[in-house]
Amino acid sequence: MSMATRNDLSASDPWGGYDITDDYWRSRYYILADRGYTLRDHFCPDKQPTTRNSSRPWNDVPDGIDARIPGGKLVIVRRMSTDSQELSLLLKFSQPEMRSAPGNLCVPVYAVFEDPDDPSSTFVVTPHLFMVYQLQWRNLDDILNYISRVLEGLVFFHSHGISNVLPCCPDPDFPVRFDLSTIVYNGDWNAVNPLRSLARPNYTFFERNYYWMRDTVPFYLFHLHHCRIETSIRDQESSSPPAYSPPGKNPTSPLPAPSTRAAMTPGMKSDLRSVSQALILEQYTNVSDVFFGLDFLRQFRQDLESENPPDALTALRRFRELHYSRSWLKRRFWFLG
Repeated sequence: MSMATRNDLSASDPWGGYDITDDYWRSRYYILADRGYTLRDHFCPDKQPTTRNSSRPWNDVPDGIDARIPGGKLVIVRRMSTDSQELSLLLKFSQPEMRSAPGNLCVPVYAVFEDPDDPSSTFVVTPHLFMVYQLQWRNLDDILNYISRVLEGLVFFHSHGISNVLPCCPDPDFPVRFDLSTIVYNGDWNAVNPLRSLARPNYTFFERNYYWMRDTVPFYLFHLHHCRIETSIRDQESSSPPAYSPPGKNPTSPLPAPSTRAAMTPGMKSDLRSVSQALILEQYTNVSDVFFGLDFLRQFRQDLESENPPDALTALRRFRELHYSRSWLKRRFWFLG
C-alpha cells in the first residue's frame, strides 16, 4: 500500500464520516478479482473512471464495496482492521454452532482473507443487504413478526453480553436489513453507474421498486461496528429465544421464564429505546387506520423508553402477548398507508 493511501483519512478511518476512497478499491481490484469478487467497471484500473472518489449511495458501510461473484449474485466486500473488535464478533457469531442459534441476526460471513499487501487489513465478504422500506408488507402480521424477530435478536446478543446493537446515534439508519437474494433472482439487479443506486434492468417509471414480503426473507444486522462488550455480563444460554414461528401462528415453544430480572446496562437500555423510537415508530406510517394499526403498542413503547425498561426477554414476551391478542382478522387484513 502506498504511503499516500495509508495516510488518507478516508482510507484509514472510514467510520469517521468518510468512505474508503475509490483509488483504494481500484488498487485492490485484481486482488479481489482473483478471489472471484468483481467490482464495478468504474474501479477497474484499466478503464477510465466515471468520476473520482465519489460518494456511494448504494452502500451503508463506509468500509465496504459491492461486488459480484460468478453467477451474478451481489455481495459486499468490507475492508476491516485485522485486530478490530467488529471482525472478532463477526467471526464469533458466524461459527456453525452460533449460526444456527435462534435470534442470531449477525450478518453471515461468506469468506475472510487478508490483504496480501497489508496484513493489518482483512477482507470480509457478506451478503448484500437492502433497507427494509423496500419490502412491501402484506398485512399487520408481517410487521409484527419483523419486530418480534428483532427483539429475538436483542435477547440473543444481550445474553452473550453484547449491547448497543441498535444504535440510533451516530448511525442515523436502523441497522437491520434484509437479504434480497431470497426474492430476486441472480441478474435481476444491474449495477451500471457507480454514482447511482442499484436498479433492475426492466425497471420503468411506472413500476414500484419494492418487493412483497415472504415468510422466508431473512433479516440481519448489516454491521456490528458500534456494539459494546459488557464484561460484567456472562452468557446466559437459557435466555435464548425459541425458533422463529411462521406468520399467523403462535410460537410453537414457550419463552423461558427467567428466575430473576436480567441486569440492564446503559447499552441494553439504549437498544430497547431504539426498538421503540426507530423500529416500531417507523412502521406507524405504513398504517392508515388506528383500528388495524399499531396504536395498541403505545404503552409497550412507553415502557421501552422509560428509565427502567424491561430486559429484552421480558420485552419479547410482552410483545408476543400483544401480537397474538389481536384477532386473526386484524392481523391479516388492514389498510395500507
